[in-house]
Amino acid sequence: SSTILQTNPGQTDHVSFTGYPSTPEYNSILISAIDVLIKYSINLHVLFVPGHENSVVDALSRFQNDRVQVLSPRLQIYKSEPPRDALGVSKK
Repeated sequence: SSTILQTNPGQTDHVSFTGYPSTPEYNSILISAIDVLIKYSINLHVLFVPGHENSVVDALSRFQNDRVQVLSPRLQIYKSEPPRDALGVSKK
């Protein structure tokens, strides 16, 4: 299957793998993400779409769920939490 991730790098740098420095505390996040892509044969493409051209994604990235419901009333939003192994090393 294929997944297209539309991102506004000014608002969602955390989504882009290239945004993570090559340091040990981020390795588990990247490895976990890649493991999921491989396990489910996901072909991931990341496209840049400015927020003003993709208002629903822009609102989601800002956690403006009320705005999302106005823009796309049929869209269902589910809360999720990343797998514990993908959270990285906590700083002490």
